[in-house]
Amino acid sequence: MRFVLICLCLSACVARPVVDWPPGAPPATPGLLPLQGLIPDPVPADPGPGVAARGAALRDWAASGR
Repeated sequence: MRFVLICLCLSACVARPVVDWPPGAPPATPGLLPLQGLIPDPVPADPGPGVAARGAALRDWAASGR
């Protein structure tokens, strides 16, 4: 019985049609993108001074051998 329940749940997950957003309509959630091969902007090369300071502190700590 458990096997049948698992199969039903899995079939419900994959049975949903893959649809695209209508032309000109933004996605309902800003984090979602239309399924047209679009990718979000790449991560900036400079993450900022806070991240750089933490990285420098970690490198110093690793070099100290503590």
